[in-house]
Amino acid sequence: MGYMRLVCAALACLMLLTGAPASAALNPAGYWVLKAEGRVLTTLDLQRGKDGSWVGTLARPANVESFRGSFYNISGPVSELRVSGKEVGQDKLELRIASDASRGAFLFEMVDRDHAALNPVGAGVAAWMLTRTATAQKVSDGWMAKEMYDADAKWPSNQEMTRIFEQDQSARQNPNAIDWAIVSRDDNLRRQRTKQLLDAGKLRSGEDYFHAAFIFQHGGKPEDYLMAHTLAIIANARGWRDSTWIAAATLDRYLQNIGQRQIYGTQYRSPAGSGPTQEPYDKMLISDALRAAIGVPPLAEQEQRRKPMETQPKR
Repeated sequence: MGYMRLVCAALACLMLLTGAPASAALNPAGYWVLKAEGRVLTTLDLQRGKDGSWVGTLARPANVESFRGSFYNISGPVSELRVSGKEVGQDKLELRIASDASRGAFLFEMVDRDHAALNPVGAGVAAWMLTRTATAQKVSDGWMAKEMYDADAKWPSNQEMTRIFEQDQSARQNPNAIDWAIVSRDDNLRRQRTKQLLDAGKLRSGEDYFHAAFIFQHGGKPEDYLMAHTLAIIANARGWRDSTWIAAATLDRYLQNIGQRQIYGTQYRSPAGSGPTQEPYDKMLISDALRAAIGVPPLAEQEQRRKPMETQPKR
């Protein structure tokens, strides 16, 4: 009984931290479209069949390749494929081509009321984001096969992840009044919930991954910092330019925690009995020009920042 009370208390605390409400199922029925630079690249019309299954039409050019939210090698006539599907989880449908089920399946997943992800199952490619429209659309023609087209819509940020990040930052606003025992406990709960969101595929935007990187940066072991570094790289790949500093900081923290020298100079610490230091620090590997490119101060500015720390009260 004592163990169960602890589990329930932890879950209750997690709910208070995240404010995560129970979500109602969303309705996939309607017209969906993917646009690139103002032109319609893909359409999907979905309706529920009389037997409760899902039916619709997926239309797109015969040949399309994608990379990081951009599309190229768009050519060929428009293919209109009848699809049928079934629910495979809340807000998720597995869609198959009605005329040839052997051609594979698509996973259609609602992100929110007006956005959905469409991903070929097992293809190892990033999902395409569809936006709901009020009326049926037609696929545009006249694509230039050698041109690169950027998707118009960007992934919406996960509101729960935003709340978790805001709580993480709020807990650190007054460094002189922090109860680190409480903050460490709450940090652990925030990491647990963030990992759940990551594993469930609920984080998609560059901002989501940027926020998640900070949560793992405040972990307690090298694996947390390496995860944070990976998340920061994904955030940058998804267009969140502010993630370059956290990418550098997470790598520095990881290196120092495995007994290696940091390379950017983002980490300061005050070992017992000595003043503030950045050591171990390899100051020669990365030039100030490269530090500037990733958003890290040059060596001289780092030293100016370190000196005032010498007069701060030791804790």
